Amino acid sequence: MPKNREISYDDRAKMQVLSEEGKSQVEIPNLVGCSLCAVQCATRRFIETKSHNNISKCERKRLTSKREDRILIRKSPKAGKNSSSALAVGLSDEFSKPVSARTGRRRLLEAG
Repeated sequence: MPKNREISYDDRAKMQVLSEEGKSQVEIPNLVGCSLCAVQCATRRFIETKSHNNISKCERKRLTSKREDRILIRKSPKAGKNSSSALAVGLSDEFSKPVSARTGRRRLLEAG
């Protein structure tokens, strides 16, 4: 999540048009209503990608697959009052992958 709001697609396109019209990077922030750094980043992004679309962020790969998540959700009510660490140990044995208790809690929270 960015520290500040993400600049909209329309604002980035407007910055590019103003830049092509000959406006300086110091004038553009006053016209669009953003910071000089935002204009510089948007210009650099357009030069590198030739697009105003948001750049997807690299995320960490999930340890468990969708199938394994369904199995985890199905087994959790049967576990009853067992702790999440006990559930994770049982799942680690079944999946032959190390599944932490925290991963189990995350998947159960995602499922609702």
